[in-house]
Amino acid sequence: MEESVLRRGVAEFIGTFTLIFIGGGAGAISGNDIVAVALANGLAIGIMVSNFGHISGGLFNPAITLGFLSTRRITPRLAVIYWIA
Repeated sequence: MEESVLRRGVAEFIGTFTLIFIGGGAGAISGNDIVAVALANGLAIGIMVSNFGHISGGLFNPAITLGFLSTRRITPRLAVIYWIA
């Protein structure tokens, strides 16, 4: 596996993990405060895209990866690596 593909996969894993961890944690802690959950998710995705967007493109959602694959902006091999990560 190429180094850049591995690097992109690791960047996607870290970004997706952070988004899920922060979003789930905010939902568990804040209870019914939907604004706090939305702000936590927005800040998490914003920070991850600004940190890892230049490496992997910031496709931290599998549905977005599918959209990029269907419009041929990424290769099928890279999409599979992103989905695994």
